[in-house]
Amino acid sequence: MTIAMTSPEVTTRTVGRMTWTTVDRGFSVASRDGEYVGCIDEVAGAYVVRDSRNTPVGRYPTIDDARHALRDALETAQIDPEREEPWRRVAAVTAVVAGGALLTAGVLAPWL
Repeated sequence: MTIAMTSPEVTTRTVGRMTWTTVDRGFSVASRDGEYVGCIDEVAGAYVVRDSRNTPVGRYPTIDDARHALRDALETAQIDPEREEPWRRVAAVTAVVAGGALLTAGVLAPWL
């Protein structure tokens, strides 16, 4: 038995500073300077836009409207780096503690 797998045709289009890549029928992702910034998913004849944090931006009738909405959302986003930085440190410390606990459990497992 032969199984033929076909992958969807991947197309890339640069609009302004954003690069749009269609990875599947009705699904496109956007990047800016190589960093993921959002996606557009075609749902029931409309286009649903989500930003890089998977937060819904809105639902639009055309793909062009959806692309403009993501661009506008990125331009108006007010992200305070000082507010974001403490959470990154907390995440790093949590990862170190979890890794240490896992290592300790692995070492002690033979004696339990």
